[in-house]
Amino acid sequence: MYLRSKSCPHCKYQITRHDSTRFVHRLCCRRADACPQCDAKLIFSKWPWRLANGGFICMACSFVLPFFKGILGFDIPVTFAPGVFLTALYGGLFVGAVGAAASSLEEVT
Repeated sequence: MYLRSKSCPHCKYQITRHDSTRFVHRLCCRRADACPQCDAKLIFSKWPWRLANGGFICMACSFVLPFFKGILGFDIPVTFAPGVFLTALYGGLFVGAVGAAASSLEEVT
């Protein structure tokens, strides 16, 4: 989630990786918190956050789905299955990485 350093949009204070963990609650929920320098309420941007979480959930599902395919009752041809699961894996990784790279802090209004 933190590929580059984040800065406060109000005072341009560079927030370190350790300080930016205050804006995440239990690894999946955005949380508003104050800037250490100017006390402005900041939160991660909505859509990059959703892209990152959605991509990583898709990637996690691509690992779990092959184990449940017999239980769920659908049968995919053997030659077709690896392509589907690898597409979900790499697609989720790409979408998650784009969301993580585009994330920024914005002021709560």
